[in-house]
Amino acid sequence: MEDWEIKAFNYAEEAHYGAADLANRDYFLEHVVHVVSILKTCLAGNEDYTNEEKQNLITACYLHDVVEDTTISYHDIRINFGKVVADLVIEVTSFNNEPKNCFPRLKTLDGYLIKYADRLSNLSKKQGMNKKHKANYMSRSVFWRKM
Repeated sequence: MEDWEIKAFNYAEEAHYGAADLANRDYFLEHVVHVVSILKTCLAGNEDYTNEEKQNLITACYLHDVVEDTTISYHDIRINFGKVVADLVIEVTSFNNEPKNCFPRLKTLDGYLIKYADRLSNLSKKQGMNKKHKANYMSRSVFWRKM
């Protein structure tokens, strides 16, 4: 890993310290790192992105849940990682006063890539979810209107 990625990894790992997923596994290692690996697979060989753009996207991916799940704010991310990363994190963040399937700030391809990687990770690792929770999550994973 390069220095910029180590910084993002460590920051996100510390932010999620002690958090567990529904199967009582380390949230950071089981979810956040999985989301980043999905995103990296999508970016592999993609020449549409500069190295700096990939760096910002991967950094934001490491941080995609910190505003939603911790006390870290947009301002904290902007100070530590810059405006581009902070804006991407906010773009994919669900706030408590919003419906869980509503992402009103989701506007860019980069935001969609992070959000879909997040959803794919969650849907592919449904351990610990009972039937009702799985059904609820699936109902919140529809991003388009039914016709």
